[in-house]
Amino acid sequence: MRRSRLYLLASALRAAETAGALRFVALPGRLSLLSFQLLPVSELPLQHLGAMAVGTALALRRGAAKTAAGRAGLTLSAASAAGLIELERRGRESRRHLEAALVVGLGADYHSMIRRPPLAEPGAAVPPRAGVVRIWRIRSS
Repeated sequence: MRRSRLYLLASALRAAETAGALRFVALPGRLSLLSFQLLPVSELPLQHLGAMAVGTALALRRGAAKTAAGRAGLTLSAASAAGLIELERRGRESRRHLEAALVVGLGADYHSMIRRPPLAEPGAAVPPRAGVVRIWRIRSS
């Protein structure tokens, strides 16, 4: 009985996080710090879906479908899974929207305006990876 209620609580929290990521609400003042809790959900929806699937499988194995609280948790998990799939779909569409906005704002030939400055002169001894100290030196010069 207790496990199914814990599963219901966890499912409700996951569903609330997913709903918040789907429809972001700006909170005023110090409450705005709570918005950062939604960042991992909105940025990594498939990873959250995988973790939720593991949790749901464990709950089912322990008999969550036998109690009303467990079944409610399963329903919330299914709704959350649908929301996470929708977040992933929106994320995949964002590239097209970004490209369209860049074309409208900068013109169709904006790619030709991009200049990539070299970080080091040709032939300079450059370490294979930029370390923290090297990055500080580049920024300070």
